[in-house]
Amino acid sequence: MAEPTGSGSPDPERDNQNLRALALVANLGFRIALPMIVAIGGGAFLDENFRTSPWLLIGGAVLGTIIAFYELYDATRTT
Repeated sequence: MAEPTGSGSPDPERDNQNLRALALVANLGFRIALPMIVAIGGGAFLDENFRTSPWLLIGGAVLGTIIAFYELYDATRTT
């Protein structure tokens, strides 16, 4: 007969692995999303002030993408 899920003793090693995986996913999410948001937001802000629409927004998107890819590379290199 199969044992019901969750009725066994807690496995701290598995919980630790799950927390590490969750931390890695959250870390990667911030490393990718934050540069994109800041660079695109900064480009949009500068476009509005200098009336260069859409060029600084596009430049911000390109810069944010480059930074996000570098962050992804750095995260995979250090883990």
